[in-house]
Amino acid sequence: MNLTRRELLRLAIAAGAVKALPVFTGCGDDGEGGSRLPEYHFEGEPGPATLFSHAVASGDPLEDAVVLWTRLSPDRPGPFDVFWEIARDEAFLRRIGAGWTTTAADRDFTVKLDAMGLEPGTTYYYRFRALGRTSPLGRTRTAPVGMAFKA
Repeated sequence: MNLTRRELLRLAIAAGAVKALPVFTGCGDDGEGGSRLPEYHFEGEPGPATLFSHAVASGDPLEDAVVLWTRLSPDRPGPFDVFWEIARDEAFLRRIGAGWTTTAADRDFTVKLDAMGLEPGTTYYYRFRALGRTSPLGRTRTAPVGMAFKA
């Protein structure tokens, strides 16, 4: 039996061997110019300017999903709350997903999201926020219908 990486991860999560990754399914604008999605707020001393020195990355595109990644370079021990958001535009006026996750030294301060519920062949923009800092903007694209790679 050949399993894809995602199928293996889902089985590991179900068995309790891996902590569940945050996922989202595209809930955004409430139709009245507002949003049901959480917003980022931070109070306190900002983290180092180099917090997102590893930038962002995406990969493993499917027709309805893509993996988003970043790594923090903190100047103090964690854990740290990390806010993520994904939108259809670079200005994040049409956000379709947002939420919080946590990272710590036992994960090498990495964040990995399996963004699901997306539209095929569509470009999305994403970013992460933590400790009063914002990551570089990332751009990703889902696979067109019938073009997703299945390992």
